[in-house]
Amino acid sequence: MKKLFFCSALAACLLAGSALRAQDQKGPPSRLVTITGTLVDVYCYMKEGDLTETHVKIKSCGTECLKEGLPAGVLMNGRLFTLIFPGTAFMNYLYKQVEVTGDLYGDSDIIPAKASVVIDGKKMNIKLAGKVMM
Repeated sequence: MKKLFFCSALAACLLAGSALRAQDQKGPPSRLVTITGTLVDVYCYMKEGDLTETHVKIKSCGTECLKEGLPAGVLMNGRLFTLIFPGTAFMNYLYKQVEVTGDLYGDSDIIPAKASVVIDGKKMNIKLAGKVMM
C-alpha cells in the first residue's frame, strides 16, 4: 500500500513539473535576420521545383496558390525560407526579388516583420496585412 501511494505521489509530482515547464516554453529560440532572394510559392516550388508563373498546364498557378492562403517563401542561393504569414500578402510579387526581415525559427521558418520588393530598380515596401499563420 505504501509503495502504491509513493508511486502515485511521485507520478503526480513529475506530471505537475512537466506541465509547469511546458507552460513556460514559447517555442524554439529565434533570431532577427534579413534575407534577399526570389519570392516563390512554397507548394509549387517544393512539389514541382517551379520558378515560373504558369506550370502544370495551369496559368497563374503560383498566384492562385498564394491567393488560397498557401505560404510564400524566399529562395536565397538555393535555400528555401518559408514565410509564416498569409500568402495573400505576397501574391503580387511572385518571382520578384524581395528583402524580408523577421524572426528566424529553426533553420528556415521566418515570421516577417517587414518586407520590400524591387520593381524597375526601385525598392517598395510590401504591406504585411493579415495575421501570422502560427
